[in-house]
Amino acid sequence: MMLDRIPAARLEALAEAAEAYADDAFGQRLGLVPIAPTNIPHFLTDRYGLWQGVLDGRTLVLMAFREARQGATADYLKHRDMVRRQLGVDLVLLLLDHAPSAIRRQMVDRKIGFIAPGAQLYVPEAFLDLRERAPTFAVAHTDRISPTTQFMLLAILQKVELEDRNLTQLADTLKVSIMSVSRSLDELEALELAQPHHVGRQRRLRMRLTGLELWQAVQQNLHSPVRKVRLVSGRIDTGLAPLAGESALDRRLPA
Repeated sequence: MMLDRIPAARLEALAEAAEAYADDAFGQRLGLVPIAPTNIPHFLTDRYGLWQGVLDGRTLVLMAFREARQGATADYLKHRDMVRRQLGVDLVLLLLDHAPSAIRRQMVDRKIGFIAPGAQLYVPEAFLDLRERAPTFAVAHTDRISPTTQFMLLAILQKVELEDRNLTQLADTLKVSIMSVSRSLDELEALELAQPHHVGRQRRLRMRLTGLELWQAVQQNLHSPVRKVRLVSGRIDTGLAPLAGESALDRRLPA
């Protein structure tokens, strides 16, 4: 049977989304770091991505499937108990991506702890069942656009194919977390630069403005990413320092 192997970068993005979700929605700083314990069977590290962190002062381990497969929950319960015994950790949660509410309800009924970024954090051992009930994130009109949103806008202006991409695809293309992308879409919609757009359960990017119209609408709100300028005297080999300013622009422009 062929299994759909989830890329390592996608798993890391999911862990980042979980950390951002717990912090932004509930004020819980998980401090996740990837782990590869040598005292658990190899097949477990091959089947699951593992991260260690802290929740309410207690050691926490997250497990995420490396392969998309059916009927994996029953196996997970046995594997979770093995991880608990070998690592001596009682808080072990399943890290979920795109989990429908019906699946989450089943896991709550079976008292299986999990975190689904953007939806729910359920930890039966700590009597936690936190669900984000806040209204949709709204951004007041401001003279500054957040760095991730500015990054996305500049990519669009440079004709990077982002239109109609879902959160996962946007995060993979821009190399940022899913939660950062979600907040940027909230901001673009609040600024009326994008419109709400879903395909099934997937949220997707749908811009209201593009090209010159988009540039004219946002240019006054963009800010320079340069935080500090240092002057260096002397000759520096071009192989040691990247080109910048007009020198870099000259390399990018067609002859």
